[in-house]
Amino acid sequence: MIAVLGGLGAAVAWAATMLTASRASPLIGSWSTLAWVMLTGLLVVGPVALAQGRPEGLDRGAMTWLAIAGFGNITGLLLVYTALRIGKVGVIAPLSSTEGAVAAIIAVAAGETLGAWTALALLVVAAGVVLAARPPAEPDEAGHDDPRAASRPPQQFLHEQAANTLMLHG
Repeated sequence: MIAVLGGLGAAVAWAATMLTASRASPLIGSWSTLAWVMLTGLLVVGPVALAQGRPEGLDRGAMTWLAIAGFGNITGLLLVYTALRIGKVGVIAPLSSTEGAVAAIIAVAAGETLGAWTALALLVVAAGVVLAARPPAEPDEAGHDDPRAASRPPQQFLHEQAANTLMLHG
């Protein structure tokens, strides 16, 4: 039951952040959205981190991986926010939600093994990504005439997923 509640909480949090970012990015820009997200995160997590002090085992190697993961996180978020400025939320949101699947694929490439059901779930996710990234058969009625909206989000998706995977599993 705890896993179900945790998954539900994560889904609600992801949906709230995607809705907020999809509104903020076009209004204030990708960089400003990123800055506000980072500041909000610092204000929420900073006091807790200061109260707990320096973790044991935090050596130079761990700090290097943390810096790489932080850079990957910032880069990935900036790419998503930029995609939200020029593309369709209905395409970008499903693509950006697959970062867990991308992390699983990278883990398999690094030597992990998958069960049959997990492999099937990854195939379903991959099919969804392909379907979401396809350009529409007809011109968009909403007036999307920016050629970047159709060509850029899948490329940004790959960069964002790699960057977020480094942040989560690096």
